[in-house]
Amino acid sequence: ILILAFTLRARLSGPPPPFPPVLASRTVAVTSEVWPLPNGGLAGTRTTAAMPVLEGEPAWSWTASSLPTTSLVAAADTAYLGLTDGVLVAIALDSGEERWRVPVPGLLESAPAVVDDRLYVGYRPGRLAALDRETGDTLWEADLGISISTTPVVVDGIVFVAANGLLAAFDAEDGAPIWRQSLSDTLVPVTPAIDDDTLAVATYDRVLIFDRSNGQQLTWVKLAPQHAPISAVAIIEDRIIVTANGQTLAIDEDMRRPWWDPIRPAWEFLHIVGAAPNPPWRPDLWTVALPANAYPAVVTSDVVTIATPSGALRAYDLQTGILRWESESEPVSAAPLGTPRGLLIAGLDTLRLLNSEGGTELSRISLDESPSSVVVVEWGAVVLSPGGVRAYLR
Repeated sequence: ILILAFTLRARLSGPPPPFPPVLASRTVAVTSEVWPLPNGGLAGTRTTAAMPVLEGEPAWSWTASSLPTTSLVAAADTAYLGLTDGVLVAIALDSGEERWRVPVPGLLESAPAVVDDRLYVGYRPGRLAALDRETGDTLWEADLGISISTTPVVVDGIVFVAANGLLAAFDAEDGAPIWRQSLSDTLVPVTPAIDDDTLAVATYDRVLIFDRSNGQQLTWVKLAPQHAPISAVAIIEDRIIVTANGQTLAIDEDMRRPWWDPIRPAWEFLHIVGAAPNPPWRPDLWTVALPANAYPAVVTSDVVTIATPSGALRAYDLQTGILRWESESEPVSAAPLGTPRGLLIAGLDTLRLLNSEGGTELSRISLDESPSSVVVVEWGAVVLSPGGVRAYLR
């Protein structure tokens, strides 16, 4: 009776109103000129329209003053990253010149978001900040009071930031608070993914699905304990693709949990002891097992491609999860990228371009260090390693 009462109450109360108007229209946008978020654009698919060229010697190199704490992100002319000596650095893509560096509170755990003439960054002490992209000057700050370890995402003039135990929205122009909601889990290690309607937030072992227009939580999916933590989420073709420990799965973003879902644990127990049939509903469209510690997936309109540190590459059909192809190659040191010319794979001392239809090698260059992050923009391929940054320009 209580379950039915709470369900009826939720349905009758209706969704919250849409967010109020914001001061200016700002949105993370991916073109061949930029790599604005750690996993690409708002959808988190790790794909770019830029064409990588792997040949010759690096056009320039930049030596880091300490180890990187974030992956690279890039605007049309500048790359950005955080370092362990407590700074955020801007590096010119055409020359490797350091344009500026600014101190940050604590260490950056995730790269800033590049949006137009601004950077949006979450600080470990719990503050969200907007910086001038050309100078690094702080334009505004907002205090969440909870540690932030993900990159903010910006769409339609709203900054969404997933902190540990909190999801909040702010006006991208002046930092005015719009909305905040406590999350069911306290650890949020993954940058959210967004499409036209949906905001997907990954906690340690759950995917929480929100209505992007008003912040209403629509549903959630919990992974089995052995598959935590979740390492990435992406949205494409109305599917949420989740990369987790030993597993990748596809979730229908329009999925809603049935009214009887609160009694699922009891039903599943009765099924295990033979006293009830198997519950008739599963939250995933498909699930496949992976080797442990898989990197975030490259997701296109028809294929989900996974790489692991050992060098295993697997490509699955987006619609069905059926294995398209697999290969075993050299060890991999960073999450791959999808480009129009193929998959860009960082190895222990190489950068390779592979055919995305079967994993055969197309070209490679040798490196002195193992890359920890690679981006491709119109300037060329920019490689981050523990010692610094190198650029292979077009």
